[in-house]
Amino acid sequence: MHNEQSYYARMRSTMSDKLRALDGQVKKGMRVLDFGSGPSEDVYEYVQYFEADYYALDNSRQVQILLEEKGIRCIDLTFLKSTDIKFDIIFMSSVFHELLSYLSRNEAASTMNVVLSHLSEHGKLIIRDWCAPEDKTFARVEVIPTKIDEVKQWIKELSEHAVFLSEVVVEKNIIQASVDDLYNILLHVTWGQQSILRESNESYLVDQSSIKQFILNGNQNIKLVSQCAYYQSDYTNYLSNYFKDVDEFVGQHHICTKQVLILQKV
Repeated sequence: MHNEQSYYARMRSTMSDKLRALDGQVKKGMRVLDFGSGPSEDVYEYVQYFEADYYALDNSRQVQILLEEKGIRCIDLTFLKSTDIKFDIIFMSSVFHELLSYLSRNEAASTMNVVLSHLSEHGKLIIRDWCAPEDKTFARVEVIPTKIDEVKQWIKELSEHAVFLSEVVVEKNIIQASVDDLYNILLHVTWGQQSILRESNESYLVDQSSIKQFILNGNQNIKLVSQCAYYQSDYTNYLSNYFKDVDEFVGQHHICTKQVLILQKV
């Protein structure tokens, strides 16, 4: 329970950035689905402020109970599949990469088809998630010596869960790997050791091919209308606790920690 509390505390600490993904999108009278909401009330309060109708969706019974106790309507994927209700906005924050990490390709595609089928006419799917560098060239990062054992533990777990795309080499306190694999290492490490069991199952490489394969392909009535990627500067503080010359690596390899995609039913 402590680890889960720590995880959600970290999630809440970046909530203002999360809400910016909805900036200018929510209007009075809209029906909004927060897909994979977790226990936070921030999106609910944001949607309520605009006098829109909010639905949370989370498959965790614990989350459902927490939200229901606060009077927040929460459904699960099974219910969504059984209803014909349509939404003007479906918001997925830090959820898409989890679908790709935990589900088979067929299951992920099926889930996204369910999501898209519940968009109203001209409805929008807003995805906020990690942003893969899409760079297979090899690079290196230097780990602060006192942190090398912790970083090695992350590398071991990520390797065992087949997260890496190519070989990762560690010599003393130097890591050599593809930029994509270094991206996964650096951003996983920022969660701290207490999150290894939870996060080491997940790849943060949300790339263009994933978006095309699981959302755009076969859905001629869904169009990508907006996409932006950016680096959250507060990550430099987290990363600098573990790695040297973080700003140089981020700048040289054009690292972005988040991207926001807006797709619309047309």
